[in-house]
Amino acid sequence: MSKEKTLWAFDCETPKFKYGRLPIPFLWIALSEHGDRFIFWGENSTQEYMRWIMTLDNDLLIAHNGGKFDSLFLKEIISGSMLM
Repeated sequence: MSKEKTLWAFDCETPKFKYGRLPIPFLWIALSEHGDRFIFWGENSTQEYMRWIMTLDNDLLIAHNGGKFDSLFLKEIISGSMLM
């Protein structure tokens, strides 16, 4: 029997945009509908966040700006069927 689906909202933050510099997230945060919170900070935050995502089972994650920005940093672990 699978567990009940949990809804998560997530967002990442990058340094201020600067011409010629690739924005790399330094912060990821995920907040569940139950109030659970996970924060990943620092230069390895994207890798740590991706490892955490892979531990979730049957959950739904909604990005603040997923279709245009946030999900671009997660392309190693997501596929077309995972994006809505």
